[in-house]
Order: sequence, then C-alpha cells, then structure tokens
Amino acid sequence: MDHITIAMPPPQRLIAIGENLCDKTFKDDVQAVFEYARGEHGVSNMVLTTSDLRASLEQNLRLCRAPWAGKALTCTVGLHPHKAREFKGPSTLAEMRRIVSNNKGVVVAIGETGLDFNRDFSPREKQVESFAAHVALAQELRLPLFLHERDAHVEFLRVLDGFDPSRCHAVVHCFTGTRDELREYLRRGLYVGLTGTVAMAKRGLGLRDMLAAGELPLERLMVETDCPYMTPDGAHDLLMRSGRNEPATLSVTVRTIADALGVSYEKVARATTENAIRFFGLDASVR
Repeated sequence: MDHITIAMPPPQRLIAIGENLCDKTFKDDVQAVFEYARGEHGVSNMVLTTSDLRASLEQNLRLCRAPWAGKALTCTVGLHPHKAREFKGPSTLAEMRRIVSNNKGVVVAIGETGLDFNRDFSPREKQVESFAAHVALAQELRLPLFLHERDAHVEFLRVLDGFDPSRCHAVVHCFTGTRDELREYLRRGLYVGLTGTVAMAKRGLGLRDMLAAGELPLERLMVETDCPYMTPDGAHDLLMRSGRNEPATLSVTVRTIADALGVSYEKVARATTENAIRFFGLDASVR
C-alpha cells in the first residue's frame, strides 16, 4: 500500500479514548477543538489522558467540568512511566484514592501507567514499582487500566502476570507493536487502542496487515488520536491548526481500520464505541 485515500463517511458516533487536550498546543482553542470534533466529525466522547498528579490532572479535571463539556469529557488518573520518579509509595496511592473518590463519574480509569524503556526518563526500577502499584490500585478500586508500553514488553507482561487476570481489565493504548506482542495482549484479555499511526502509509503497514489477517478482533479494539501527536495521513484538511493532531481526525483512523478489515465504517464505529462505553463505564446517553 503506497498511499492512503480517505473517503470520508457522514458523521457517526465515535469515542476517542486517549486525548491530550491539556497539551499546551490546545491552550488557546480547546473548546473550539472539542466542539469541532463533536459537531462535524461525530466524536461524542473523549477520555483525556493524565500523565502526572499536578498540572496534567488539574487541567484535565478542569476541562471535564467545564460548562461546555457536559458529560462528554472524562479522564484517567495516574503517573506516566516518564513521571514514575514522582511515585512516593503509599502517599501517592492515598492521593489517587482521594482523587477518584472526589471525582466519581469523571475519573474513569487508572493511568497512564506502564513501562517505557526507550527513553528511560525515570529509572526502570521506579517504573516497575509505580506500574505494579497502579495495577494493584485499579483492582482495588475496580477501575480499568490505561497502559503504555515501549521497548519493555517482557517486563511489562511480567508485572501484569503478577495479578489476577480476571480482575486486570486494561487497554494498551497507542499500539504499534509486533504480531507476537499483540497475541500476548489478546491472550491476556487486554484491549488494544489504535491511533492515526494505522493510517500512515509506511508506519501503519504492519498494523493494517494484522487487521487484514484477522489478528485484531473488533471486540478487543478501541480508537484514539493521542493528539497532538500521530496525525494520520490524509487528515490535514480536517485540522483547525496545522502542526498538531486533533480529535476530529478520529474518523480517518476508523475508515482505515474498516478498509483493512473489509467491513463498513459503521461497523467499526459501532463496535469501538460500544467497547469504550462498556470498558470505561461511560454515559451511553451522551451524543
């Protein structure tokens, strides 16, 4: 596949599970970005990704409670592996419990957590400690996990395998891994989140091949933009501002997945939306 041509479908309900609207690139027009994605591109709900318990969390909670957001914005709570050095054991866990208790219906998952041995912005042993504690907390609070893994697959699975798999409900977001890695995630009952990477002509080829081969079933799939990153090919005309990705491009990712699977856009939109509502416990009435 040398290039991707996107025939845009009419708006249909979509849910974006990994959005970074607290990023500085959205500081001047976040409401407009939100309303544009909802009004013209069918993105009814967005789950905002939290990376730390200070600025990221505070901004996400503020956005979720903005009058213009309604019930369409929810968020995660946790420490990204890059921020694992900030994990302080019981005191951090107590703070997270308090945040969840005070924000029921707004905080819908624990994360972003996991391991990143590519950049090693936090010591690896600290990442493992923080990750394991996040998994335990999610099970205690009966919340799903929003996971990150990069160049740490073996250790990542070792941590997860230390917990009861029947109580470890998790999505590996922004998946760009190998077939073998995908199979290990699915074997453990994990969900997978795909971003605009799948719609990049070269970088997404392996993902499209996995989809075409039936290796990633719709019942385990959710979609996200990971904005302002991962802009899919063919989506630049949808952006309100060049140089950043936005939730409005989610439809390009869904169309690419549908084409790779050989099914309708509507089928992928419906399946990923139902998966997200069930997984995160979102308000199904939000449109």
